[in-house]
Order: sequence, then structure tokens, then C-alpha cells
Amino acid sequence: NTAFACLKATQKPIGVSFDNADHVKPIIDMFDHALGGEGAFKKQPFCMAIIVHAVSPLRFAPEGVEMMKEAALHGVGIFISPDIFVKRELESGQLTRVLDNYETIPERNLYAVFPPNRYLSNRMRLFIDYIHDYCNQAFAEV
Repeated sequence: NTAFACLKATQKPIGVSFDNADHVKPIIDMFDHALGGEGAFKKQPFCMAIIVHAVSPLRFAPEGVEMMKEAALHGVGIFISPDIFVKRELESGQLTRVLDNYETIPERNLYAVFPPNRYLSNRMRLFIDYIHDYCNQAFAEV
């Protein structure tokens, strides 16, 4: 794989692209082994993870957050994430907040968009109400 080839071919820092969160740990284990044992990579990181979390046509790829989180859990740098995606890891101490005062500008919001002046089905109204209530509850806990 690419990580192994980069590891064998150079002494310089490298970047590795991930496409699946399950691939992060085996690569970190390989880096630990190459450096002499468990936890060695966290002490001497030499690789950055390259993860694209937006896919065409400009949609958010939720698996990107999982890959970034997995990489951060194994010492491959830091990442920016909404609290809701890392709540358990923050509470358990697996991840540590490092930029307490960081805020996105402009603030990011979630919108339900539908054509105006059209009949809104009961099913759609229930869905919008559900998402509204769910987000209010989920974000209130963060």
C-alpha cells in the first residue's frame, strides 16, 4: 500500500490519503512497528492524513469525519469537528479540545429548503418537525 511504500522510500515526513476509517489503525500499527513499538508513532509523528470530507457535487461526506476522528485518535494531528461528532470521545478523554475559542465564521446553520407556495405534505411537515426537534435536543446536550 501507499503508506508502506512511502515509509520504505524516504526519511522525510509523508502524507497518506485514507478512504475508510477502518484503514487508519492498521497503518498506525505499521508505523509503530517501524519506529520500534506501540505508541512510538505518537511520540515521533512523521505522517499527516489527507482526508477529503466534501464530495461532488459539494456534499458533505460523513465518513470523512469518521476518518479524521480515527486519525486524531491515533495521533495523526488535529481536526475541526462539530462537538456532536466527537462528544463521546471528548467525555471519555480519548480526544482533547485544543482550540476552545475557535468558531467558524460565518456560523454554520442547517436549513430545510422547499419550494414556496406549494402544498407541503403531512409527511414532509412531520419530517421537518422531527429534524428540528432532534437537532434542538442533540445540540443542547453538546
